Amino acid sequence: MFAEPIYNTPFTSAAANEYFRETVYGDEWAGDVTLISTLRALLTNRIGENALFCTQRTWGISISRQGNYTNEQLLDAVHSRFDGDYDNSFSICWFTSEDKAANEKIYGLCRDHYADRDGWVKLNAITDFFRKSFDVCCFVHEESKRTVYILKEMDTRKYHCLQVSALTAMPWYFDPTKGDKVTEKEISLMNSLRGKDKNEYLRCLQDIADEYDFETEFVRRSLSRIETEYERSRLDSVKREIEDSMHMINDYQRTINDTLRAINKKNIELIGLQAKIDNNTGESILSDYFLCNKKLRLDYVNGTRVDFHVNDYMTYFDSDMAGEFIGNRRSVIYRCGAPGARADAVEKLMRAIFVDETIKVRMCAAYSIDIQGGFTAMTGYDFRGDAGDRMPNPHINQYSCLGNYRQVINDRLVARDFIGVLEQAVASAKSLNVADGVVFERFLRDLYACANGRCLELEDGTQMTFTEALDYVEKEPVEKETEE
Repeated sequence: MFAEPIYNTPFTSAAANEYFRETVYGDEWAGDVTLISTLRALLTNRIGENALFCTQRTWGISISRQGNYTNEQLLDAVHSRFDGDYDNSFSICWFTSEDKAANEKIYGLCRDHYADRDGWVKLNAITDFFRKSFDVCCFVHEESKRTVYILKEMDTRKYHCLQVSALTAMPWYFDPTKGDKVTEKEISLMNSLRGKDKNEYLRCLQDIADEYDFETEFVRRSLSRIETEYERSRLDSVKREIEDSMHMINDYQRTINDTLRAINKKNIELIGLQAKIDNNTGESILSDYFLCNKKLRLDYVNGTRVDFHVNDYMTYFDSDMAGEFIGNRRSVIYRCGAPGARADAVEKLMRAIFVDETIKVRMCAAYSIDIQGGFTAMTGYDFRGDAGDRMPNPHINQYSCLGNYRQVINDRLVARDFIGVLEQAVASAKSLNVADGVVFERFLRDLYACANGRCLELEDGTQMTFTEALDYVEKEPVEKETEE
């Protein structure tokens, strides 16, 4: 048995690899190509339309780890590793644990029970043939045409020598009982595998390879295609170009269809718009509403955009929450610190505004509406003098915040209900969210600073500044006692 690995043979040349690429193929072992070479030499006239994949597999498990599993589990693991993933396969397998006793034990388990599984048969003749040289078991599964050699350990000599029994290990390709025989050249090849001269092995392979014209077949297979390779490549390109063109036509047609539908819709809209223009008498729902609603002030019109502001009294607020703030001398009402004002006077005035509602806060807020769609709460607005005795609503003038009114306004815009939009604007202008700490604090600071003149109004219509209103509520109890 020669020990030197062989990396090239007449059966692994480029021509031979092409010849056998769909019949006998597989893995090398550390670069050694003898197994695939031997199988190709022996099976060329026997394999027919079948295919064979040859490979090597290893597995290792220490004695201590073997103790963690039952024999059945260990056999499951070995079968899973060694049976291979393919039908029509030829596998040489061995164990790689550094503990030889571990390899001995698992080998013995395979020797005695590997063939217990359905379809697997142990070829005792192969074990007996190599008994004097080394231990090996060979198992075959005829239905799937699988061959598995199992050894305790492997070296190059064993690897070469095992190949002597290759035909015996594939009874579906070689069955002497049916008259199958080996040729003299095949006998010489198998004898060379047991010899010490690798060159003898290569010579025997060459003798068998000479019976086949791998080169001619290689040239024919390779070059017969190259002359029409351009046409094949161009054929595929033309098919793709035709398909792309058809897709483009379909896309264009869909675009045309969509465009035609859009034109029809536009024509219907065009007829409606023209009819509306032709029937226009000069009257306007918006103009009528602005004229009727004295709380609205029209400021600016440009195309479809209208800027306006609302003058009204603060009406919508949470009186109960305001009452809690008023009753708490550490609340924001008192922290803001009305200059020079007594806390008792501030409390009376806040109750008159938020609880009794005998004093009203005059407010204003500005907005912009676009008839084509869009609504904006405007900040820092010039109220054309109306802010002299009105407080700009801090929600709107400082933060452009519409709160819960935003969704309703958007819904009205979608429905093109512009009167509904204006009504929501009026409602937002007279609202104050007492729970919004930032906004409420801004409201108080503006009020305490008398920033907007006489923005407070009594029930009889008298307008007062914050300071005047403080004096009024402080004097009010005295005046009532005098009247009594």
